[in-house]
Amino acid sequence: MYDIVVIGGNLAGTTAAITASEKGGNVAIIEKNESPHYPAHCGEGIDTTTASFIDFEKINCYTNPIEKMVIKLTHNKQYQIHFKKKGLIVFDRNYLEKKLLEKSKENGVDVLLGQKMIDYHPPNTIITDKHLNIKGKVIIDASGINCVIGKKMGMKPKTLPQDIGVCIQSRVKGDIDAKTMKTWFHKPYAPFGYGWVFPIDKDYANIGIGIPGGQHVDMHHLLQLYIQEELGSDYEIMDTFHACVPSAPPVNSMVKDNVLLTGDAARLVNAFLGSGIANAIVSGSLAGGIAIEYVQKKIPSLDAYQEILAPKINRLQKVYQKRNKTLFTASFYTSYKRGFFALTLMNKLLPNTFNKQVEKILGKDIALIKKHKKTPTLF
Repeated sequence: MYDIVVIGGNLAGTTAAITASEKGGNVAIIEKNESPHYPAHCGEGIDTTTASFIDFEKINCYTNPIEKMVIKLTHNKQYQIHFKKKGLIVFDRNYLEKKLLEKSKENGVDVLLGQKMIDYHPPNTIITDKHLNIKGKVIIDASGINCVIGKKMGMKPKTLPQDIGVCIQSRVKGDIDAKTMKTWFHKPYAPFGYGWVFPIDKDYANIGIGIPGGQHVDMHHLLQLYIQEELGSDYEIMDTFHACVPSAPPVNSMVKDNVLLTGDAARLVNAFLGSGIANAIVSGSLAGGIAIEYVQKKIPSLDAYQEILAPKINRLQKVYQKRNKTLFTASFYTSYKRGFFALTLMNKLLPNTFNKQVEKILGKDIALIKKHKKTPTLF
């Protein structure tokens, strides 16, 4: 029997496994895919505060620093935010996830790729489609929005259609402004959601749209119109994917018996932006650290995981509540317009204060890990 079995070899899952293995745990990862998605099924953007936690440079992972964000609400109305030192980067998620899986193996983690979990017999046994019975003292569910273990354990509450973000994204080749990230909020391309252009370099970008579920629209058509809006007619679509992300508030209880939920499985996603990469890394690190301390009898229960994440959970719940006040209402556009105006005005008049505030807010999550000594030596 393993000390810890992690379901999902993504950012949350591998971070949890690395943390636990570096603290002496006997760990296994069960991942249904043979290798990480290429291109990655996300925009591949991350803030530089969280990025410093990974050390992309050390593993030679390609990154593209962003100098400016352009926020559009209509064809004629846009706002600009300029970044000095701290801001955003676009990175190669496929490469990073492969490196994290390699690091897991180096740490002695049994990485079982191409093994899909088909059943769970509480409290310890995972059954895969390859007829393996894998046992763990603690089970960490990092299976994404499907939350396969959490669903089995009754930890996943019912989700409303509008609390699921429906996304479509293309990897596009064209004439790209490599230092400018673009977003387009609301209509005509992303009703009650937003579109994005995340530049990889001067030739390629991830361009997509994400909207709340329950709307009957042709997303392929809307994405094509949005790409034409941003790039004109001279472009080539290299790859396209569909995905869903949670836009609901975090799961009420992320701990039950010997099970922990992390990342998208715990719905640790910003309901306004649909962003979850930083939350996956933070929660995965904490889950792995708490789980192994519990197995090693250094702490009496797994409840510390929920307690440590409480400030993060509260912040995400507030974001969800603010978003839902205007969702599908006439005031949706107006409320976002006021918010973007305030942000850009502060960025223009008090750029140093703006950057410090952004870094402070983002740094709260990293401080959670450091405070409780759960920081993994990822590389």
